[in-house]
Amino acid sequence: MDSWAVQQRAERDWEPEHRERGSRADRQLRTVEVAIPPWIGGLSYEPGGAEARAHDGALIAITRLDAGFGEQLAPRSSSPAPPRAAPTRR
Repeated sequence: MDSWAVQQRAERDWEPEHRERGSRADRQLRTVEVAIPPWIGGLSYEPGGAEARAHDGALIAITRLDAGFGEQLAPRSSSPAPPRAAPTRR
């Protein structure tokens, strides 16, 4: 597996939408330090051993929770929920 890149930091200009709100220090803020996450889209993640077992256990637990309490846990909305695909086994 490729090693994952580290998070970078950079300073960016800050222009708040509503300067009249907040403390004086907030209103006078001109720059902020931001964290820039690494681009990981091209990397692969292949858990093994204990990690793979933990992932499988979590998937099973979520599937059981959804099967038993899915209707109660579904978001409240005026539109009907979309049909759910049946879980697949590996």
